[in-house]
Formats: sequence, C-alpha cells, structure tokens
Amino acid sequence: MKKLFITYEQAVALKKLGFDEPCLATFQIAQDGRIGGLSDLYMVESNNSNNKSHTAISAPLYQQAFAWFRETFDIHGSVSGRYMFEISGAAENQASFSKEYETYEEAELACLDKLIEIVKEKQK
Repeated sequence: MKKLFITYEQAVALKKLGFDEPCLATFQIAQDGRIGGLSDLYMVESNNSNNKSHTAISAPLYQQAFAWFRETFDIHGSVSGRYMFEISGAAENQASFSKEYETYEEAELACLDKLIEIVKEKQK
C-alpha cells in the first residue's frame, strides 16, 4: 500500500506550494533529520504535527496530489496505457508528452515531478 503515497521529497515540494489537505498518513522525521517512513494509517488534519521527538509532514496519495493540482491550479496530469504522461490545463497551452517509461508507477512519479516543476516556475 505504501506505493500509493507520493515520495517524501514530493510531499515537501507540495507543502512549499501550499498543499495543506487532510491525509491518511504522515512521513515521520526524527530530531536528527532522518526520515522514518510512513506512519500508521489514520486521518491527519494538519500538514504539520510536532512532539518532542518527531516532526511529521503529510503524505498524500498520488490520486490526492493530482486532484489538488487540478483543483488548485487547473493543471491536469495523467498517465497513458503506454506509460507516458500528458499535462494540460491553465499552466500549459498544449499537451505535453513525456518519454515512455518502463512502468505506470515510474510515469506517475515523473508526471507529478513535472507538475511540481511547472507550478514552481509559474510562482516565480
């Protein structure tokens, strides 16, 4: 089930772009900065939670991250059956296709990275 969640690096990037939605899990971060992995599944209402020994950052599902980009920035990312991604919407005037990836998951990861890159550039 862990493969349904975006990576820690993507979660940090989404937080910097303004993502603050309830999630099913968090990435646990120890005081020494080590990432401890995903927490047990439960609803997390805030993007940050702190206690004396750990900090946490929300861990969205890929589906949730793609929905957030659609709803917040009117930018749409999707993966085709040939493991290529397409991006369309307000941030792109025309569809953008990537190279072909070996797996759906690799294409999904690359698509989300590209969405993050597009929005970062737009916000500069």
